[in-house]
Amino acid sequence: MRHKVFLTWIPLLLVASSLAANAALLPPTPSQAAAAVEKKAQADADAKQAQIALTVSMEDVTRRWRYNATMRSLKVYPPVALTPLPIAAAPAALPMPVKR
Repeated sequence: MRHKVFLTWIPLLLVASSLAANAALLPPTPSQAAAAVEKKAQADADAKQAQIALTVSMEDVTRRWRYNATMRSLKVYPPVALTPLPIAAAPAALPMPVKR
């Protein structure tokens, strides 16, 4: 009988402790908010640099492959220029599958 009573209190204690933990968090100070913005800007810049480096590397591999393919008399099609879609517009631009 004791364990049934104890088991009914566990969810209540978990909810109460999570509410208390959330209430204990203070809003960030202006200096913390500024540091977070600066950190995000730095992370965005690093991500952009990594994206550029990856693109350059991929272009190098493509250029090397195309050169080797032409030297071996393989059929090489002209490269296709891809324009990236904005993330918000991507789902609207893709056709939706039709269920039949």
